[in-house]
Amino acid sequence: MKYADSSILVFCKAPITGKVKTRLIPTLGANKACTIYKMLLEEAINSASEAELAQVQLWCTPHVTHEYFTQFDGVNLYVQEGNDLGERMHKALSVTLKEKQRAVLIGADCPTIDKTYLDRAIALLEDHDAVIGPAEDGGYGLIGLRESRTNYFDDIEWSTDQVCAETCRRFNVAGLNWALLPRIWDVDRPEDVDRYLLSKA
Repeated sequence: MKYADSSILVFCKAPITGKVKTRLIPTLGANKACTIYKMLLEEAINSASEAELAQVQLWCTPHVTHEYFTQFDGVNLYVQEGNDLGERMHKALSVTLKEKQRAVLIGADCPTIDKTYLDRAIALLEDHDAVIGPAEDGGYGLIGLRESRTNYFDDIEWSTDQVCAETCRRFNVAGLNWALLPRIWDVDRPEDVDRYLLSKA
């Protein structure tokens, strides 16, 4: 591993039909939405693993027993814990940072997060307290920390166009030396699916 002191955390849901990519279901149907999610998740895990940059962890909800997860060798499985997304991310990062110096958490639906992007994020944490990968919709698809604090994640209105801006503001209030990565995009809407499938053609 290039960064033995680091971990990459992939945040995901068990690919249960009707429970993932729900915003796509009205247009694509539950089965196709789940299929797209599986494609994205598999790509995210394989990209992180094959990069051989750092230990890869898969943080799952609601459980880790779904048969889909058994195909990924060498990936440690954990259950997300917390009442909302922010609390779950903070807890996962905190657990990891008890053993590692750097942790980078990514979503499972950002196909533009590749080896180069992950490498840059981890490298920036050598001399930055935090790094963030802003998404086109105003959220973020990657967050990297050397120390996790609850106020980076508490009381944020998730799934709004102010998530990244608010998180960066909190970094500033905390006096962090942080870095902003290039903008990425995720797959949430039917037009995002078209964009994703076209990028793989």
